[in-house]
Amino acid sequence: MSHRSHFLVQPTLTQLPVATAILALGSLAACSAPTVDAAGHFGQYELDGHVAIDDSALGLTSSNSMDDLGLGDDDTAMGAYVRLKFGGPMLYISAIQPEFAGTGTLSAEFSDGGITIPVGTVVNSRLAMDVYTGMFIWDLFPTDFADVGLGFGVSVIDYDSSFENDGNGDTIASDETLPVPVLGAMVSKDFGPFQASGFLAYTSLDIDGDTLDYLDLDLRGTYHLFGGAPLTDNRGAGHLVLGYKLTDLELEYQDGTEFGSANLEISGPYLGLRFSF
Repeated sequence: MSHRSHFLVQPTLTQLPVATAILALGSLAACSAPTVDAAGHFGQYELDGHVAIDDSALGLTSSNSMDDLGLGDDDTAMGAYVRLKFGGPMLYISAIQPEFAGTGTLSAEFSDGGITIPVGTVVNSRLAMDVYTGMFIWDLFPTDFADVGLGFGVSVIDYDSSFENDGNGDTIASDETLPVPVLGAMVSKDFGPFQASGFLAYTSLDIDGDTLDYLDLDLRGTYHLFGGAPLTDNRGAGHLVLGYKLTDLELEYQDGTEFGSANLEISGPYLGLRFSF
């Protein structure tokens, strides 16, 4: 037997990114051909936090940690980002696709849709959280010294989890796609062939008692390998990229007597290559 639960914040948020996309595309249409930086990278990520699922009238009283669920091992995941710079404004797009799986023992009961997995049960767990972010950012100080910008955009969180009772096969699962509006910030500074940069996306929402807090932080350094000119024109250049990524999601929801919460933190270093056009 299996049951698939649903986050309640999704229907309310689905229409919010549309206005963001229209405003950003309208602004970009008036700009000249951009400089494009595109990078692919592989990272070693760890998952921390806890999950609680309960459909009793008592509500949430305890939760299972990632170690309880057998999800404490690191995962090697692929990611990418693209930056289109139109002089002052830029469009920044990033993606990461980590997935964790393992076997653990529940320290707190899971119950949902008539299915109960009691404390002490061995469970086969799987949790994937793909994150795709697009932000339109304005450079507030367009000088040769540094780039500092603020903007807005959309993050799409594709969450997929399942927890299977190893004894009888009962499964509690969730598969949701959550588009959420975010505020964005970036800072970038060149040091000869080196560049240090950071990108941040953040949102905090409270909709009819359901709450979502989301933060995505990407810090990286790049080293110019070949082509272009490090401080003037990067077109045709290749760079080595070393970075650190932190994605933090906190979610609480209620539907009648069905309660759920997740506090998930995915973090770790990555290494890749960036090419400029």
